[in-house]
Amino acid sequence: MQPIDAALQNRPKNPHFENVRAKDPTLHRNLSPGFHPDALAEADTASAALAKGRAALASCWTVHERIVTTAIQVDNKAKLAAAVEPEIARAVKYLKEEIAGLDRQWAHHDAEVKREVGNGTFPLAAEIRAHCKALPPAERQRFLHEQVKAGNRDAVKAIIAAPSWLSGLEEDEVYFESVNMAHELLAPNHAIERRNAAKAAETARKLLEEFDGAWSRSLRCWKSSDDQKVSDLLKTLKKDDAA
Repeated sequence: MQPIDAALQNRPKNPHFENVRAKDPTLHRNLSPGFHPDALAEADTASAALAKGRAALASCWTVHERIVTTAIQVDNKAKLAAAVEPEIARAVKYLKEEIAGLDRQWAHHDAEVKREVGNGTFPLAAEIRAHCKALPPAERQRFLHEQVKAGNRDAVKAIIAAPSWLSGLEEDEVYFESVNMAHELLAPNHAIERRNAAKAAETARKLLEEFDGAWSRSLRCWKSSDDQKVSDLLKTLKKDDAA
């Protein structure tokens, strides 16, 4: 089962979400299932990056669902806006902080992968690159791919640690696929966790954009509603009475 399918199946069956028509047409009731915590539910349950990403997504989804459930039931949107705006701001701030943390995790694992790859200056490295470059163009990518599959760490390091042109390779999709495989050969834990951190951060960024945009629009609408105008009038009258 694909993660997005699991997210759809596990979406809370809230009667306010499923069976009641929202009174406010600007209310963004459902977040995209692709940004649900279950979208990061993979076999790698030991991944710290995926766990961090799931926790960040879950926190945002919880805030969203609770506010929507209440918003569908209340009429005084101006009062609701005043009550929930700080909570929305806190949720946005928290998600941004978690994204920054995931970016730091990515940078750490990327640095460890690069450290393991090295600079390609060990003995025979130049000879390995020269051998690859001497092959017919159609065989060079195959040579790199075969060295990765065979687990020949020295040959792999010699080629990917140096500029690709030294081995006569073009930096196309096939090349980068081989490089990613090489990283998982040379530094498997760091390469995999780097990929997990990138996926978690990307998903969280997309959720942040949708969540922040949706609630910004709703809050603007609620603050300009008749409820808000009446509330502002009452405040003005109270100030005049006090004077």
